[in-house]
Amino acid sequence: MSGLIIHYEGIILIKGKFRVKPIHITSVEIVEAQKIFGAIFHSQIPELLAERFQKASIEIFSSEDPQEKQSYFDILRRVNDLEAFELAARVFKKCPLLSSKFQMMIYLAECHPELRAQFVLNQDQPILASLIIVKVTLYALYKFAKGAIMLALVKVVYRIPLNIDKRTA
Repeated sequence: MSGLIIHYEGIILIKGKFRVKPIHITSVEIVEAQKIFGAIFHSQIPELLAERFQKASIEIFSSEDPQEKQSYFDILRRVNDLEAFELAARVFKKCPLLSSKFQMMIYLAECHPELRAQFVLNQDQPILASLIIVKVTLYALYKFAKGAIMLALVKVVYRIPLNIDKRTA
């Protein structure tokens, strides 16, 4: 383990080999975790998962390009259907930071015991499973079409730069 992470009243202290560096968690990061979780699961984020998401975001994404971060936070602030927007952005390889944070939230949620039922069907029901597959396929097509329209509108109306293609999402 490379360091000790201590969380106390909104402040995370990461103790490295030679120094202690305070990192303040702002309300922006709390809103960020809730918006991404809400877009995926349509519910409130569990507190433990929000803390893990914030810590992982600080650790993984602290060295991102400032322009990409600004575009990402502008999107979080202005886009209502984040799920649809992210799907279209991932397909068209726009705003990879948003797609990466969505993927990170899914990885963290898969390990959370309260959310296990979202990922695992405990009963062997092939007819129900087939219906679920058809339903989510149609839902994904609807969300993709809506997201593609939103992607175009965000570029034109809000003038948020989305052509940041440094890494694939």
